[in-house]
Amino acid sequence: MNTVVLVRDDLGGGDLAVAIALGAFGTGSMAAALALPKLLDRLDDRVVMTRSAGALVVLLVAGAVLFSATDGSSRWVVLLGLWAALGVAYSAVLTPVGRLIRASAAPCDLPALFAAQYALSHAEWLVLYLLAGFLGTALHPAAALACLAAVALAGLVYARRAWTAESEVEPVEERVGVSL
Repeated sequence: MNTVVLVRDDLGGGDLAVAIALGAFGTGSMAAALALPKLLDRLDDRVVMTRSAGALVVLLVAGAVLFSATDGSSRWVVLLGLWAALGVAYSAVLTPVGRLIRASAAPCDLPALFAAQYALSHAEWLVLYLLAGFLGTALHPAAALACLAAVALAGLVYARRAWTAESEVEPVEERVGVSL
């Protein structure tokens, strides 16, 4: 959801409140990014990423419920906790992408694949940031969070269907016998 719209319009906060909310998300994101190397040594990328996407859905639904049940200063506390948790889950979905690309392609294909991933992710952000901003201004925050949870759920369902354990491929270096 659009942090600026939520903090300013719903909570009546100013620039400092926006910065604090963005900092909560960033803190969660950095905590996940720092913890992921050890976690990914124990769990496979698909498990971490799909479970984290599921956590995003649950957190957005929880946010919708909590935002409909709270107001005033308690909503500010909910927002900070929710944003930090969303930062963790968001980072856990996105951070392993580079590992997947490296494991799935020959070195000569990496620049094109990284460029494609960059372009696709930014196109998705363009659409979804616009949607989040529109929903945040047109609907109650709880309804906007619920709508975004539905979008996240659709993405998760698609990912689970398209990326099954059976569809896993060996890393390129194991298929061709080279060390990257």
